[in-house]
Amino acid sequence: MAFIVEYLALSLLLLHITVTSSFSLSELVGKTLLAPSTESTHHLKNSALLVIDIISPPSENPYILAVNLNNPTAFTVGEMTGKFLGTILASSTLYRGGGSSPDQSVTTVHAFPKVPGSRRITPSSSPSPSPSPHDESLYVGGDLAALEREAVEGKAAKVKFFFGHVELGEEEVENYDVAVNLPSELVLSDDPNIYSKSRRYISAK
Repeated sequence: MAFIVEYLALSLLLLHITVTSSFSLSELVGKTLLAPSTESTHHLKNSALLVIDIISPPSENPYILAVNLNNPTAFTVGEMTGKFLGTILASSTLYRGGGSSPDQSVTTVHAFPKVPGSRRITPSSSPSPSPSPHDESLYVGGDLAALEREAVEGKAAKVKFFFGHVELGEEEVENYDVAVNLPSELVLSDDPNIYSKSRRYISAK
């Protein structure tokens, strides 16, 4: 009986890579946090959260900003923002990134390394220090006109738009599982099974 209990415990350890105190919040940028099975908040249940930034307010504890990868709305970017009208990006699904959006802005996550003003959030997959068209890293923000030009070339699948975001402190983050740098094609996909696929990705690591 003791052997069976020990075997089950080891199996669970191998199936889940848990965020522990050995991780600093800054190391989580670009990684995907998976909500625990006990999460009951509507917009966080079965969520896959891409960490896009760390905020460190003066005299306060730092916290992460993340967007929910698998909470699509019924609206497009063109309908809700009036941007990219007449281009392929106008029909892109607008995702509900989370419950917080004090400035009503839309966060853009993409895989275009040459968009000016964008910020890379995952390690470069290119050996060259200069941006490469074959680099599959993830980026946030950047010049919208340049992003539009990239999309017109038939690369709209490399862009995802989010309204709102999730804020989590260090204690809250400890309740989540972490997947290290999911493939950009999975992060940017419209796949409704992204949560379960992310869990399988963790198990395979």
